[in-house]
Formats: sequence, structure tokens, C-alpha cells
Amino acid sequence: MTIVYKVLGQINPSSNVATTLYTVPTYVSTVISTITVCNQASTDTTFSIAVRPGGESIVSKHYLNYNTTVSANDTIPITVGLTLATTDVITASAASGTVSFVAFGSEISTIITNIPAVTSLTVTDSSYVPLAANVVSLSGGYIKLAGSGFTSGATVYVNGVAATSTTFVSSIEVRAQVPAASAGTYSVMVFNSSGLGAIYANGVVYSS
Repeated sequence: MTIVYKVLGQINPSSNVATTLYTVPTYVSTVISTITVCNQASTDTTFSIAVRPGGESIVSKHYLNYNTTVSANDTIPITVGLTLATTDVITASAASGTVSFVAFGSEISTIITNIPAVTSLTVTDSSYVPLAANVVSLSGGYIKLAGSGFTSGATVYVNGVAATSTTFVSSIEVRAQVPAASAGTYSVMVFNSSGLGAIYANGVVYSS
């Protein structure tokens, strides 16, 4: 989960025109920390701010502020701590075209990253050079897994037992020294330190 702090939106809407200040992007949730309202004219004016969940058409229940006065040449900081979901919209308007709105906050990605996937398993010698026979000795041996999303600290498991050692090479390769086992085919899994894991459906074959 990634958090990005930034200016979320800036507008200077025309007089009495409800204008979108910010829309929460896809796969993101947002915390609006502060909205500033700046009146750049020498006369008082009024403004309104509304939150439209899912981009609904604006109705009375959506307003945070309605015809609130902002003094001449003054700025009002509104610290709200709003929590918004994907596609929620903040709309603002003012009685004159001299008012600017700025939204500050943080966007939180809701996409889970580094989900591992295993696409192939190769039995190797101790130098991780592939062997002609793609089977592991009953006394144990060495394998390398190809795929994606692997991270440092990943652990390989054979039949639910942690490998003797796991070496992270890159996001697309991990290597492991696997323990002894009786003849048979066993499941192979790899788990990142985050707890996200993947299973290699074909497993690994132990044979004499």
C-alpha cells in the first residue's frame, strides 16, 4: 500500500458555477486534510463546498459549507480530515469569480503489489546449473523458481516444510536448497515477507 501526499486539486471557478475540485482516482482512497478558500477581491463573498459520493448528482445532504462568508482579501483554511473512496467528488462554487480553492491531502493506493507468481521450476546442481533430469534426489537438492513479484526475504516451502535455504535473485527468480524427502511429487510454494504467496501447481518430483 503506497501513500502519496500532495496538492489534490486547485480551481478558480466562475461565479455561481459548481466546479469539480477533486475526484478520487480508480484504485485509490483519499484523506483530505485541508481545503483553503481564498477570496482575492476587496469585497466579501460566499462559497459552498460539497462531497458527492460516487459522483452522485449534488443534493442538499452533500454540502460541507453552504453560502459561507469569506471576507475581502481573506483566506479560510478548512481542516476536515475527510476520507473518500474511489470516484468520490469534491465540488466547490462561489458567488463571485474571485475565489480560489485548494485541496491538500494524501492518496492511498488500494492495489496490492508484489503478489508472487511461479511460472516454472528447474532442478539444478549446487551451482544452480539445470540438470538433465528434472527430479530431486531423495537426499535433497537445489531448485530455482521463475516467475514474478518475488521480494527480498522470500521463503520457499516444499510440502509445507521451509527450504534449507532460499536465495532471492530478483523479482523474477528465487533459488532454494530443498530438504530430503521420500519418493513422490510435492507441492512447492513461495511466500514473500509480506505473507503473500504462490504455489507451483506441478510441484517437484523426488526420485532415486
